[in-house]
Amino acid sequence: MRAVLGQQVTLEAARRLCGQLVALCGQRLLVPGLPQLSMLFPDARVAAADLSSLGMPSARRRTLKALATAALADPLIFHAFGSIEAAVARLRSIRGVGDWTAQYIALRAL
Repeated sequence: MRAVLGQQVTLEAARRLCGQLVALCGQRLLVPGLPQLSMLFPDARVAAADLSSLGMPSARRRTLKALATAALADPLIFHAFGSIEAAVARLRSIRGVGDWTAQYIALRAL
């Protein structure tokens, strides 16, 4: 999701979008002694969320939903197995995920 939120925007804008997504779809978290850690990053619930308030192109919102839907359909989709080429191809099969995004996800997560 972070890879998609950061497409064609500044780092500051990507951080702002991440914060908005967390506020919209994240889960409250209470950690004694760590009050600054108060939210979990959104999970696949993004698939059912109304993302229109994020202020980003509708194609990007659809890609976020497609990523969440893919994670629901295959909880292992972001796990490393097989070759990097196979992983990138698997990621590229998600609607809206192009080569740059798939490679970025592979770099960061696989």
